[in-house]
Amino acid sequence: MAIKAIEWEGLSQVEKAALVKAGESSPLAFAAFWFNVTQGESFRTNWHHHYFDWAAKKMLSGEAKSLAINIPPGGTKTEFWSIHLPVYAMVMHERARILNTSYSKDLVNENSLRSRSLVKSAEFREFYDFEIGKDRADDWSLEKNGKRIHQLMSRSSDGQITGVRGGYMGEGYTGHVSADDWEKPSDMFSDAKRNRSHVRLVNTLRSRKANSGTPFLFIQQRLHTDDSTAFLLSGGMGLKIDLHIKIPALVDQEYIDSLPDGIRERCIKSVCGSEQVGGY
Repeated sequence: MAIKAIEWEGLSQVEKAALVKAGESSPLAFAAFWFNVTQGESFRTNWHHHYFDWAAKKMLSGEAKSLAINIPPGGTKTEFWSIHLPVYAMVMHERARILNTSYSKDLVNENSLRSRSLVKSAEFREFYDFEIGKDRADDWSLEKNGKRIHQLMSRSSDGQITGVRGGYMGEGYTGHVSADDWEKPSDMFSDAKRNRSHVRLVNTLRSRKANSGTPFLFIQQRLHTDDSTAFLLSGGMGLKIDLHIKIPALVDQEYIDSLPDGIRERCIKSVCGSEQVGGY
């Protein structure tokens, strides 16, 4: 479902405030609203975005500490998890320090720049009085009264990750560590490169959590039977995966039946009108 692009300048202050408040109601509402405002086009919401929203709420509330998300290309996983969710976390929590990683330095920095562009936009700053502290593509922060309260750092999986962390010491949500496309697809043809990627997860990325309760988020298009998703699910990283969200390319009844209440009904409504392929 999509709503028409919002004409921000044509809205009254009361209307703007109501929309901003509605955007704070959930991670998905926030992503859909601010994507619309800053990109000038509607965010086309599908059933799986509500599944993302369900999982993100569990992570932010502390119900789930380690999440693995698998989805085919084109499902706006990065738009939701790596671009808008960090800003939502900053808006909704007193302190948030987030570490985003990806196999590509250019990609992870581009995601960071998108997030930074949102918090620096005139529309956003009209309602959130953060000051910009650090202002680099791979490391920017938000301040209040001269004190840093939020920070987003971006690193490539093959680059220097030591020296930065996600989260703070303390109770409740204070940030998270994220790996969005940790592995380069072409590396999956090499046993040595797959193993090296797994070693980096254990020896480097796992230690970037500020404390044992800092959430860890792993997002990947499945690339190989022995990719890092398989490594994580086997317990190789030493973390118990609390939530494994799988969005298949083809949806069958068995998959629908496995979905949580509320998500199942949205999936049924969405896929019933789509084309069937080989009984799926």
